[in-house]
Amino acid sequence: MSEAGDMRKELPVIVGAFAKEEQVDAVVAGLRALDLEPDLIGVSLRANGRAGDAVHLVGALAGPRLREQIGRLFLACGALLLGGPVEARASFGAAPHPGVFEDGDMKLPMGREYDSTNGRAR
Repeated sequence: MSEAGDMRKELPVIVGAFAKEEQVDAVVAGLRALDLEPDLIGVSLRANGRAGDAVHLVGALAGPRLREQIGRLFLACGALLLGGPVEARASFGAAPHPGVFEDGDMKLPMGREYDSTNGRAR
């Protein structure tokens, strides 16, 4: 396997699936409280699950020090699924990209453009 392939396999990305946008807001606020920078957080709203239900995904790129805390945060906020990009892809087609807020076909950077009070781009 190539060096790039090895790096992709080992990326410490945690993905959670949520039923409600309010849960996404709570997770993003919790990730920020853990001092995770916005360019390490990805959000994808209205991703469709296998049953056609709306599912919202949050991904976080984090080192081993934060992985356990992030997993607990996702579960405390009501994650329907908790895993990595492979699990997200199997259930929802794609994991959110770190640093990107996706709402349908619109992709915006996270950070100041993301208003954590309502989960929408400003």
